[in-house]
Amino acid sequence: MSRSPNPDTPPPNGESFTLAWLRCTNRLADPDTRAQSLCDEAARRVPADRVSFLTTQASTATLIATSTTTTIDRRSAEAAWLRELAEEVCRRGTDFCTDQHPIDCPAPSLGTSQTLAIPIRCNDSGDEVDAVIVLQQYTQQHQPLTALWDDVHLEIAAAAQDVAATLRSRAARSPRAGTAWWQQATRWQRLALIASFCLALLLLLNVPITFRLPVQGQLEPAHSWGIFAPAAGTLLRLHVEDGQRVTSGYVLAELSNVDIELQQERLSGELAAAETELASLRLRQSERATPGAANPSPANRSIDTSSARARQMVLRARIDSLQQQNDLLYEVSQSLTIRAPVDGRVVLRDQQSDLVGQTVSQSQWLMRIVDPAGGYHAIIDLPEKDDAYLRQALGTDPGTVIGSFRLLASPDVHFSGQVADVADSVQWNERGKAAIQVTVPIDGSLPDDVHVGATVAGTMDVGQRSLGFVWFRPIIEFFRSYGW
Repeated sequence: MSRSPNPDTPPPNGESFTLAWLRCTNRLADPDTRAQSLCDEAARRVPADRVSFLTTQASTATLIATSTTTTIDRRSAEAAWLRELAEEVCRRGTDFCTDQHPIDCPAPSLGTSQTLAIPIRCNDSGDEVDAVIVLQQYTQQHQPLTALWDDVHLEIAAAAQDVAATLRSRAARSPRAGTAWWQQATRWQRLALIASFCLALLLLLNVPITFRLPVQGQLEPAHSWGIFAPAAGTLLRLHVEDGQRVTSGYVLAELSNVDIELQQERLSGELAAAETELASLRLRQSERATPGAANPSPANRSIDTSSARARQMVLRARIDSLQQQNDLLYEVSQSLTIRAPVDGRVVLRDQQSDLVGQTVSQSQWLMRIVDPAGGYHAIIDLPEKDDAYLRQALGTDPGTVIGSFRLLASPDVHFSGQVADVADSVQWNERGKAAIQVTVPIDGSLPDDVHVGATVAGTMDVGQRSLGFVWFRPIIEFFRSYGW
């Protein structure tokens, strides 16, 4: 409890203690502090060794403040005696002054020489006592407390009425009409009220409402093409950046492979040698057929002709094989210059630019081309425990399973869609929880600056359930997990 203003400070009107001064100096104080201020000023003006302020309600007294301390131990013997004294004043309805203790006291040797208890009524025409001021003297004075009180009772009583009214209004803020009715009602009326409340609650909990599952996932394009390394090699350069729009045939990246280049050179040399040998055989054969040339015997000529033809056939087959190998290597070398298969937008990871100058393996992922005009899908990670609700709704009426989503990065972007596919296997998502992948095509278009893989959150309508089930679903599922 905060300390009240210094009682030794004189009020604005000199020796006159007025209610206006008390209100002015304690306007922002709580009622307990105002009661403390009242006790301090009364002890200074009477004078008295101790002044106590108690409120009464239904003949029960409560000690609020005293002039000797700001911290009250309401379990002490003095506090109990003061409460009994105030309750006695409530029963009598008049001032009570005594040199001895007329009622039993928990501590019979309090040592006071004189005690005066004054009832305070907020309503002058009423008989109910709202508060009691107790004045105590521990030493003999020239005048009795009654005479001292008569000199200042008008001012202090007015201030005490104001403080008591404030305390009573604070106590009356809690609703008491229902409590009074409950206390006056009969047993059957109470049972009827309880039964009506339970029935209304039961009906309310059985009202069917839309059952929505909270979900979260990612936004993926409906059509996309992955770009992979066609062969192992060194990534020479990247010609695109993330988010760049490209057309079909646009050069995306260039690779080099030393082995392919060496094989091309080797095949080119072998092909040239085979073609040269075939040309020399044809030239030799034509020279023999020229008139005037030395002709061997018919038997030798037949052998040479057969051998030449066989060699030519072998060379032609070799040349065809080498040409096919060379064409294949040419296609492979051309594929090292990676081009966009379709028109779209490039999706490139930040770390992919670090691969320039590094060796990449065959079929290593490099980038992705997406078609923004082809629409988007929401890939939802549905918790495994919610799979039964979704499949039950799909089995009953697939058209009613609609998801409503929003972008976490842009909460004002809303979209919806109908469930198209539910995976048959359970996967572990990035949060380490078992989830089932659900694909929901998005209806309508999205902003052009939306990011591929953006996080989406929302709900999925999976039919109707009772209000009680929706409210207490975690508790119900907890008991179901134990087979209850």
